[in-house]
Amino acid sequence: MDHPATICNRKDEHQAAIINHGLALQAIAGSAEAVRYLVEQRVESETIKRVLTDSMSRRTPD
Repeated sequence: MDHPATICNRKDEHQAAIINHGLALQAIAGSAEAVRYLVEQRVESETIKRVLTDSMSRRTPD
């Protein structure tokens, strides 16, 4: 059985991959497509706004 921290980490890694894909999509197809994708992936609207508009909030990959 998975430990709760492991489940959380998997979700965080999955969420990070979604966000990174959204940012790449923004660079290629524009903000509207990135928003559409992130909404489909059930990313919270505040998170979408932050990551697509505030480059200072973006973290570099580990």
